[in-house]
Amino acid sequence: MMAAGKSGIPFDPDQADVKIGPHLVFHAGSSVNFDRIAAHEYLKNTEVQIVLDLNMGDVAATVWTCDYSYDYIKINAEYHT
Repeated sequence: MMAAGKSGIPFDPDQADVKIGPHLVFHAGSSVNFDRIAAHEYLKNTEVQIVLDLNMGDVAATVWTCDYSYDYIKINAEYHT
């Protein structure tokens, strides 16, 4: 959500959803309770899917990345609430 907010693209975060694989972690402007152990296990997969749904229509885009270095994860882990 932080990266989406800094993108400069207007959207309403109160309409957005975020999933880590099958795990809904953010809905309608707020984090939600989810099985953190199951999400952690999912993130051990070779490939993972993180979906940001702005709920603004039916257009989609895919972004591939590979930066899972220790420092990158350490820095970004500090964003959770």
